[in-house]
Amino acid sequence: MKLDKELFSPAAYAAIAVIVLAFAFDLLYPKPGSGAARKVETIAQMRQKTQTQQGQLDSLVSANDNLVWTVGRDEIGPKAMAWVSKQASANFVKISAFRPQSVVDVGDLVQLNYLVSAQGPYLNVMRFIKQFESKDSHLAIKMVQIGSVNGATDDVRATLALVAYQEVTKGG
Repeated sequence: MKLDKELFSPAAYAAIAVIVLAFAFDLLYPKPGSGAARKVETIAQMRQKTQTQQGQLDSLVSANDNLVWTVGRDEIGPKAMAWVSKQASANFVKISAFRPQSVVDVGDLVQLNYLVSAQGPYLNVMRFIKQFESKDSHLAIKMVQIGSVNGATDDVRATLALVAYQEVTKGG
């Protein structure tokens, strides 16, 4: 197909030239608000965000340190049992069993699992369970099962699966 010189009118050439110039202008000249001032503002925002995240990381590390045992593996069981017994007696709950379960290696942590059977009035047992959320607990609850002991009273039996965490590099 042969192009005819009259195929494109001067208006078409002008329109193509305007589009090309607009595209070139957009590429060559930055938009208002960009440049060094905007980059400095962005760097300041990044530093602020980094400081905020560092503060959050520090608080999470300290919270993690409260949950991880720093004593040897042989000392965790007796100390955990002493803490559970103390909380049970403070809440008028009877502990009928405290059994060590399997030890699980998970990366840099070791999970020491325990099974606890507790019995008492429902509200006392619930207060006892809530004690595991305190900062001095060092034990986490994996599972709780509660069942009625006697339909005539509010006595319940709770079975708790507990976990104690220990870093591999610390103790044991």
